[in-house]
Amino acid sequence: MEKHKVICPYCGAGCQFNLLVQNGQVVGTEPLNGITNQSELCLKGMSGYDFINDTKILTPRVLHPMIRRTKGADLERVSWDEALDFTASKMQAIIDEYGPNAVMTTGSSRGGGNEANYVMQKFTRACIGTHSVDKINRVLFFVMIAAFILVLALMLPNIKFDNLMAMPIDNALIISASPVFFTAFGFHGSIPSLNKYLGGNVKSLRIAILVGSGITLFAYFLWQLSTHGLLSQNEFLQILREDATLNGLVKATLEITQSPIIANAVKIFSTLALVTSFLGVALGLLECIEDLLKQSFNIHAGRISLGLMTFIPPVLFSLFYPEGFILALGYAGQMFAFYAVVLPVALVWKARAIHPNLPYRVWGGKALLVLVLVLGVIITSIPFAIRAGYLPFVVG
Repeated sequence: MEKHKVICPYCGAGCQFNLLVQNGQVVGTEPLNGITNQSELCLKGMSGYDFINDTKILTPRVLHPMIRRTKGADLERVSWDEALDFTASKMQAIIDEYGPNAVMTTGSSRGGGNEANYVMQKFTRACIGTHSVDKINRVLFFVMIAAFILVLALMLPNIKFDNLMAMPIDNALIISASPVFFTAFGFHGSIPSLNKYLGGNVKSLRIAILVGSGITLFAYFLWQLSTHGLLSQNEFLQILREDATLNGLVKATLEITQSPIIANAVKIFSTLALVTSFLGVALGLLECIEDLLKQSFNIHAGRISLGLMTFIPPVLFSLFYPEGFILALGYAGQMFAFYAVVLPVALVWKARAIHPNLPYRVWGGKALLVLVLVLGVIITSIPFAIRAGYLPFVVG
């Protein structure tokens, strides 16, 4: 009698046992001393093998890849290559017509284990989803980090302490720039995904937000330290008068440092920072447009048309109106302040009224909610105050 060591497929416990095989047929099981079962088996694991040789089973086991080419047709045996090509072509046709959200995968502990579930999610994310943008963004991000480190290594030794200690030319600029500051920390839309990913663990969620914000703040601090330490306020004003774009900053950096390497490093880093941010935000906009077309107009747009609708308008806007980028950031901060501060405050206020005994509540009570609401309204109002002439215009 032959013995074949296997893992029980009935649940996710991973019990180990031997299949007892005689004359090519499974005739019994023998529990092994695995970590989970410790020489024990449940009834299914012990006697569930008999379906293999059951002559009354309605659907015989499929031993080879088979294809039913049309509805109602008989299954025909094919090679693995043909079966996989057929499956891929059908899935691709569905994705082209209805989008990647039309394909759903599901896994469970009764499947092939963690390895199979990992392959499934990798396939779903990388093959069915927006894998091109994901891969491109990863490459650009690591190149951007390398460029950022190079920029800091070249610029920090050349900063001047007097430039950093100089008083602002207009103190009101700090108020005018606050929507841009708010946009720079606009991770609020990711919190629901973080909460789901962390299984509702409040402590882990708090750590993720604080650490993530801290890393971002540290990177911003180093960038401001290097640029404002290298260029004086008058030099920045000269840039704004002559060329209030990235090219102006690169040109000024080259004139002051006389180093083409530093100027090119600044240009590469700044460009990559814009491109990666653009791809990340545009990817979310693409999904939003897709849902809008489906739910409001019953239109199932393909990925190519969705990509054109998402990427072409901002590219044209940046090419023909480059000065509008900071203006757009100001209004983006305005919208961030609304849906990331004003709206959540209203939702929390309503949730506390409906569910007074929630297991977790942010400290501060209604006073903190009112304070946050006031700050959100102020940030939302700043772009209007700038357009009305009450606050200085922010550029650069």
